[in-house]
Parts: sequence; structure tokens; C-alpha cells
Amino acid sequence: RMPLEWPIEELEPLSFVLGRLMEPLSAHLERRDRAAASLHVRLHLITREVHARSLDLPAPIRDPRTLRTLALLDLESNPPPAGIDRVTVAVDVTEGRVLQFGLFARALPTDTRTIQRPSSRAGVR
Repeated sequence: RMPLEWPIEELEPLSFVLGRLMEPLSAHLERRDRAAASLHVRLHLITREVHARSLDLPAPIRDPRTLRTLALLDLESNPPPAGIDRVTVAVDVTEGRVLQFGLFARALPTDTRTIQRPSSRAGVR
């Protein structure tokens, strides 16, 4: 939760506020080995209304820049009707993704499909 000294009217200044809120939130998730399953942004407006947005994330996320960008894109398509007085961000948490690799094995992408070389697709061997 972050009360603001002056109301915010545009998304660019809101980006900085969301960044300041997402950094400690992501650090807390990292320390607890958790990730965000959904993101909730509540904007308290100068008209005393609350503009609430919720995003169900496709995969567990704890990167602060990704969370900020997703929130901004959602608010860009659904802008608040008035200036913003206070911003509150919350997440629904889930366990972090566990990836374990062998000591000498190369890390593989999570997608198990293999990528063919262009020469093998063209029939050249």
C-alpha cells in the first residue's frame, strides 16, 4: 500500500509507483520460495471510488518488472476514471517452480519439443 502526496493522472508516473511496490513484494516472494498466481491492483481515486483490477497469471511469476508491466498493460486497456490517491497491490501466492538439473547436464528449456535444424527440414543431410 502506498499513499501518494499528489494525485496521479497518467500511467507513466503510476509505472514508477508500481515498480516501488513490486520490488519488495517480489523480494518477499523470493525469500519464501513462492510466486504470484494472480495479481490484484486497487487504485483509490480522488472521487473516493476504488478502481480494482485482477489478473490471473498464466504461470507463477515473481519478477517485479514482469508484474509491473502486466499491471500497466491491464490498466492501459482499462484506465481509471479519475486521479489516483493511493495504490494497493496484492498477490495470490503459489509454490515457486522447482527446476532441478544434473550437475554436468546442460539446462534444457521447459518446453520438451526439440528444434530442428533448417537443413534437416529441407531434406539436406
